[in-house]
Amino acid sequence: MQLRRFTKAFVASLAGVLSLSACAPNITAPVVPSQARALQADFDACERSVNARLDTIINTYYPDFKKGKFVSVVFPRTDLETARFHLTDGGQGKSSMGKRCPPSVWTLPQYNDLKARLGQAEALVVEIETAKGLKFNGLVGGNLTYVDLKTNRLLTRTFEFQSR
Repeated sequence: MQLRRFTKAFVASLAGVLSLSACAPNITAPVVPSQARALQADFDACERSVNARLDTIINTYYPDFKKGKFVSVVFPRTDLETARFHLTDGGQGKSSMGKRCPPSVWTLPQYNDLKARLGQAEALVVEIETAKGLKFNGLVGGNLTYVDLKTNRLLTRTFEFQSR
């Protein structure tokens, strides 16, 4: 009998605590060092994926283009869109293997630096495309599409613009 009363009282008090905790304000716990290390490790991995793509644009394709060497528009744009895919955790861009930046790292100050670097690389890619008479029109089914600036014709097949 006493055990039954004790059980009822315990269950009632437990229900009260649970109902109060459901109404409590959402308080974010401070980040502990292990969480901070994990967050930084996530960022470092995604930064390597993004920078690998951006480095080829900034340090290879664009300098070759400026020297007058042939640079197809396909490769710099593909690298740019793949970097965008990694940076936005798959929300935008062309899918590819590699570590994506999870939303948890989007608040880090280094993430903004990476976004700025993407913008810098995009300006270089646009310069290459414009010099070749093309304007990027987006991705359709994971494939690059362009508009020919002379004819205003939509180019959807890679062979139509890869040799430019």
